[in-house]
Amino acid sequence: MAEQNSERKIIKVASIMAPNPKFPTLLEFKGEDGVKYETWVKALATEVQLGAELDCDITHSKKEGESGVFFHHKITQIYKEGKPVYQAETKPGGRSYGKSKEEQRSIERQTSIKLACEISSDNDLLEAILQKAEQIYKWISST
Repeated sequence: MAEQNSERKIIKVASIMAPNPKFPTLLEFKGEDGVKYETWVKALATEVQLGAELDCDITHSKKEGESGVFFHHKITQIYKEGKPVYQAETKPGGRSYGKSKEEQRSIERQTSIKLACEISSDNDLLEAILQKAEQIYKWISST
């Protein structure tokens, strides 16, 4: 079971770990408190310099597994003069799926056929399966 909590804290950077080739967007560093911190956000990683004092939000996680207890301290935001450094990109107008009407209809038809095949038995004729698919499509496209 994982436990999480967050806090805003000032950390002085004592050392920066070498980059991990498996995770090029991960930056790990140690604070003067001896704790290892990490961030996956490039905009935040550029602010981490040796000796810098970081005013930041941290999410602490504790996870217990078969091989022991693991702690993660993830930097989720850094503040400069009280203002956040990183702003997550948002798209205007709420959620946009970026699908044209034709593409959406094609996806609905494919889904209908797949579902009709899954609920049909091996003995069903193709015509019966396509009838089921058409009924499913009408139901999906009417919602």
